[in-house]
Amino acid sequence: MKKLLSIEDYKKELLDRFIEFRDSNIIDAVGPYHIMAHLYSQWAFASDVRKYVQFRYSLVEWYLIKYPKFDKDKAKEKIINGVYELIGGISDHSLINSKTPEGQLIINEEKKRKKDKEKANRFTSASRGQCIHSIFEDMSLEEMLNWFEDFEHLDWFEQYWEIPVLGSGPDLVDLTNYAFMGYLNCSFDDIDPWTLRTLCNHRHGRGMTKRIDPVKYIEELIKNCKKFVEEHPGDRSALGDGNLLFKKVIRHAETRLQLDTKKYVLADDFAYITGINIRTLSNIGLIQPKKSGEDAKILSTDALNFILNKKKPDGSEIRNTRNRDMADDGSWSLEYEGLSRSFYSSIWKEQVFYSISVSDDWFDGSIFWKPITCFKKINKFKSNTVLKKTNKILSPRMAIHNRARIEWIGYGKTFEEINSPNSPYRNNIKRKTYIGNNSSIIQDLEYDLRMGWIELS
Repeated sequence: MKKLLSIEDYKKELLDRFIEFRDSNIIDAVGPYHIMAHLYSQWAFASDVRKYVQFRYSLVEWYLIKYPKFDKDKAKEKIINGVYELIGGISDHSLINSKTPEGQLIINEEKKRKKDKEKANRFTSASRGQCIHSIFEDMSLEEMLNWFEDFEHLDWFEQYWEIPVLGSGPDLVDLTNYAFMGYLNCSFDDIDPWTLRTLCNHRHGRGMTKRIDPVKYIEELIKNCKKFVEEHPGDRSALGDGNLLFKKVIRHAETRLQLDTKKYVLADDFAYITGINIRTLSNIGLIQPKKSGEDAKILSTDALNFILNKKKPDGSEIRNTRNRDMADDGSWSLEYEGLSRSFYSSIWKEQVFYSISVSDDWFDGSIFWKPITCFKKINKFKSNTVLKKTNKILSPRMAIHNRARIEWIGYGKTFEEINSPNSPYRNNIKRKTYIGNNSSIIQDLEYDLRMGWIELS
């Protein structure tokens, strides 16, 4: 495992990135990626409905050619009923006087409801259906088609964060966090990503009920967002702009995952995120020797040393590289506008290691630290893992047993030494659940790490 940041360095680094990504210098502010995820998801759902109406209308045209006496009014009613089947969770207030109903798209799997709930909602559902029909009652079939073509129904999907479609809305925000900022928002941005909810078996009132491998989450997040973006290429307004941005987000996320978890990163992917062509990367000495038919690749350690420290594989510094802002594909100009760095090292492993992340209050904008309960904990300590006392000044009011075990660790002790029977560390653990040498000391070490008293050497 790579040498992790100390708890204090991690907190500072994550807080800086969180504020920058959220643009949280003002209360309730959200950054441009949140806005684009909102707009893109909203337009994507509206586009799905528009395409459905287009398809049903084309069938009507076909029927009219074959059956000239075909009833267009009945056809219109059937199309409206079909649209209604796509719309769920409509707000409780009357829609009769509303131009467009608030609503959310629901997938077929989510439409299975218990019989008692169906009975309780039957009248309300019927009333809502009538409200939707009232919007189109004075329109011809062609006028209704044009209404959808003009995206007059866009407001139906204003509450995009309540629409449980994998790869949309909150998922896109979290993937952008990972791709560009190197950390996982993992539900600390007020809204739980749909992929995280699914994998962690989210239950209303209980939150996440299952811990998962963070790498599995990243892989599923990429897969779901990729599918959603591919299905919504977009040729209208924010839909097209969002498709361009989030395709780049996906490419960056896929490349970062290689850098984080694989021995090699594909040279084409690394060239894309750096804006430096393959020939230049080869001249620098980054490209590995390859056999015929193999893709060019770079050692991930070399790639990270290059992008973070401007070092060649031989250790020498790089004098000049191509201006990344002028990369031919423009990959830096859109997604990194306003960000302070061209590349942020990954710190999601520190998030999982220390099991805390930063969050902010929805109402007053205050920032606080919150435990992470959605990810399986990393196996932090091996027998030769060295821990040492930090430079943090210990408070005079610190409990005697806490001070004793920290000062015993001093300039460094291995986990094997600390964990040995009757070690000075063990002898200074005072908690009700500790029953001697048969007890694990992991939670005690985690506590000392969180307090900033010790760190990995």
